[in-house]
Amino acid sequence: LEAEKNQYEELEDRISSLEENEGEVETLEAEITEITDEIKNTKAEIEQLDAKIAEIETEWEATTDPGELAEKINEREAERKQLAAESERLDERLERLRDADVDAPCPTCDRPLDEEHRQSVLERREQRVEEIEQRQEELESELAGLRDRHEHAQEVKQRADKLPLLRENQDAREEELEELKSDRAQTEEELDELERERSTLPDLKAER
Repeated sequence: LEAEKNQYEELEDRISSLEENEGEVETLEAEITEITDEIKNTKAEIEQLDAKIAEIETEWEATTDPGELAEKINEREAERKQLAAESERLDERLERLRDADVDAPCPTCDRPLDEEHRQSVLERREQRVEEIEQRQEELESELAGLRDRHEHAQEVKQRADKLPLLRENQDAREEELEELKSDRAQTEEELDELERERSTLPDLKAER
């Protein structure tokens, strides 16, 4: 009789314990829903990072390095200064040629200065002045374009410099995603085990 009583009490305790587990089932289900939402959000963050990284990489690959553009700008600036100095020298020589008396020594080559020689030298010098002016206009246009490209390239480089940090964030999110998947699998396993135990409840009640 005592054994039957103990057996009955154990059965009642088991039934009572399983009935109380209903709240735990709801808790685990809520946890799984929450983890699933976190997984969804983390995946979305990873996709955004992937897209951002790909965009910056593509843009950087298509962009000339700012240092290379700065070098080209410096070369054009140096050429512009040289042309300005040459133009100034030519203007002085042209002025001396125009003011020089016929039969006086040529101020540019010391030959006797007749009218034909004067005109020949003037034409050559004036042609060179025109060439310089044309090249100076070209340089201004080239420099404007190079400066715009350099400014854009610097902006792209600033974004490209952030790539290592973005990749770190990407790796961290990937790790976080794997942890969340593992947590969900573990919680689902706990829930399955609990539901298996609770599935015996009708049979236990029938034994009363």
